[in-house]
Amino acid sequence: MYFQQPGTNYYVLAISAGKAGGATEQLLLEALNATRSAGSVNTELIRLCDTDIHPCRGCNSCKRQPPKGGADAFCVNQDDFTEIFEKIKFADAILFGTPEDSCFPPAAAIRLLDRGFGISRTYTDQCWSHRKYGAVIAVSGTRPTGYLIPISVYLLHRFHKGITVADTVNIQLESPDSDIPQECRKRAFRTGKKIASALLRNEIYLEPPII
Repeated sequence: MYFQQPGTNYYVLAISAGKAGGATEQLLLEALNATRSAGSVNTELIRLCDTDIHPCRGCNSCKRQPPKGGADAFCVNQDDFTEIFEKIKFADAILFGTPEDSCFPPAAAIRLLDRGFGISRTYTDQCWSHRKYGAVIAVSGTRPTGYLIPISVYLLHRFHKGITVADTVNIQLESPDSDIPQECRKRAFRTGKKIASALLRNEIYLEPPII
């Protein structure tokens, strides 16, 4: 069984496609702090820059029908994706953060998205009967291209077909190394509050996605 049992603490997984200690990670940590403050929630942050995720080979090994009674087919790549995917499967909510890199998320995020093509069929079947929440914090320049949030939301759906997106926000900064205004930190904090509200009370409230 890939999902939490009733009565246990919720598990919120944050995945950062930004650099260590950068604006994306700082904003994700603001959101996680808000989520933990609600109580009954455990959190974890994964930095994709610290992981080794190989590109998809397009071999379709993960999509081949296993023998009757056999286990799910699996990816031929042997890397950190397996461990990350285990965490994704058990998470009650996924918080994805990404900076803008030449109009798109960085390569590490694209590799994660591509590898999501081969998730196990058993898990995929169970997704429809178990709710999972998601949220996106995108960090761009002052002239966002508009690609970051749609691609990030697609990534969330790749890992849970029926995911409910509780919030999306595009934080605009002058440069990747700019100081993060307090207003932006508060907006990320509210993203975490929304995840907690969705998990604990099944409540979702929306606000403008760009700040």
